[in-house]
Amino acid sequence: MFWFPPLPDSSLEQRHEQAFQRRAEESNTNNGSAVRQQIQHTTEIPADHKLEHLLSINEDLGKYNASFMGPRHLDCLIHLDTDDLQNVYMWRLDQEDALRRRMARLGMTEQGMINFLTAYMPAYELYLDELRSGIFEQEEVANGAIQVRVCLDLARDAVEFGRV
Repeated sequence: MFWFPPLPDSSLEQRHEQAFQRRAEESNTNNGSAVRQQIQHTTEIPADHKLEHLLSINEDLGKYNASFMGPRHLDCLIHLDTDDLQNVYMWRLDQEDALRRRMARLGMTEQGMINFLTAYMPAYELYLDELRSGIFEQEEVANGAIQVRVCLDLARDAVEFGRV
């Protein structure tokens, strides 16, 4: 389960444009394995979507949070985070490799895994900064609500830990 707050439209528009700019910059840098290059490409996924679609999703996210998952429904949040979003792909790649070793023919291929995770990455790319800055309002914090962030590196070691 994860929770992301909706963004102001202007912020969403700015992040969408920044994704296009970073995608262009990354395409000029070509290094590493083919899978690593594809994973790097997938870390600017908002550039693959039309702005009006992202705005529609953002509006629905606001409705979802108001009804089910907004901070008012929680007393605390423990957020497992990463110091590099590309780690999410590498962790899943490790998981699928282990599954294929244990159970032949099970587990996604590298391309299947990338396609699967690519569906989730726009949410991380667009909304993660707000989650990292804290979901609770001052009043909720004063009433005991807490958020803890644990940041993991590629080796899954905790490199940061603390209250947000």
